Amino acid sequence: MSPDEARSELLPVLGSSTVVNILLDAWAAAIGQPAFVIDVCRADRSTATRTFLEWATDHATDFRA
Repeated sequence: MSPDEARSELLPVLGSSTVVNILLDAWAAAIGQPAFVIDVCRADRSTATRTFLEWATDHATDFRA
């Protein structure tokens, strides 16, 4: 999606061309950069986190109903 296409999609949602331009500039600056990822779950919990597979296995019946 080009910046102009993104602008036309985002403007009705965000309602501010200033905000849209800031987002598009930030996204353009991030191209080619590694994602900034933090482990918020582990940092905020005293118990061990589970993998997605563990969670999905534990909740499989919820998705079969």
